[in-house]
Amino acid sequence: PSRTEIGDEIVGENIRKNYLSPEQIVSLAEMAKSLGLEVGISFFTVEDLSDFSDYRFDFYKVPSAEFVNFPLVERLCSFGSEVLVSTGMQTESNVQAFAEHFAKEQNIVLMHCVSNYPTSLQNANLGYMSWLKDNYLFRVGFSSHDEDWAVIIHALQFNPEYVERHITLDKRSEGTDHSSSSTPDEFALISKHCLSAHLVVSGNAPRELNQGEKINRQNLGRGFFAKQDFPAGTKVEIEDFVYRSPLVGLDRLEADNFLLQETVSSVAAGEALTKRHFELPLDSNFQGSLAWARQNNVGLPTRLHDLAYVHEKFGLDRYELHLSF
Repeated sequence: PSRTEIGDEIVGENIRKNYLSPEQIVSLAEMAKSLGLEVGISFFTVEDLSDFSDYRFDFYKVPSAEFVNFPLVERLCSFGSEVLVSTGMQTESNVQAFAEHFAKEQNIVLMHCVSNYPTSLQNANLGYMSWLKDNYLFRVGFSSHDEDWAVIIHALQFNPEYVERHITLDKRSEGTDHSSSSTPDEFALISKHCLSAHLVVSGNAPRELNQGEKINRQNLGRGFFAKQDFPAGTKVEIEDFVYRSPLVGLDRLEADNFLLQETVSSVAAGEALTKRHFELPLDSNFQGSLAWARQNNVGLPTRLHDLAYVHEKFGLDRYELHLSF
């Protein structure tokens, strides 16, 4: 048919330029699956489904323009696969009507989408994902057409079920989607952030130091070192100690808890003040533990310049050293 609207001309030209036959699409889908990928496809009309009557995709996508095409969504849901439905260009009343119509569907994911190509930063409206989660029963995803792919990093804090992003080899190519798509290098970064997002946003718990922080706390922090020898039974006074790096004993707050308390063991000149100077040693089977470690091939990681000291103290058969040029 003749096309008189600019939208028809743009879409029609893209279809003519990039048309793939159903057979070619199935062939590409099988190749992708052989690489361990899940494969989905977008449909605009119910009639187009007949081209793939004998083939099922892993998931289906309903583009924003067909959000209110309920017969299409119903048919896709009947396949039992997940159906991702974009909310771009839709009024809230349309979203409410959709939610009421498909209230019993379990495999729909509503995709927050702003249908600008590309979408500017001020129009990203990422908070709408929270609105969708708070007001509807569907799982929620994010369909990104943003001019800056890094908007996806901000979107990850809303824990989207899926993130959709188009890929291109050249953002300057002709066509409607290239400027709002990502290059393969950007896709690698997007994948990295998506896979690590759950780790990045973790930590809603009492603060714990990671191993790197523990090392830096020791190297950069300061502790208390005895100015002279002190016998057991000495009451601790801060002026009898030098406050300097490294922090290998008590920090300032910890030391305050032991002021004017008597030590249970002696402190040598230059030695760091530690908790063990105030606590009776535990009756532990240290030699038995070492014997168990040797029998079970347990070793210790150590720095090269500490190896002699560690070996003298523990006498194990195995040590891990990191070497570098």
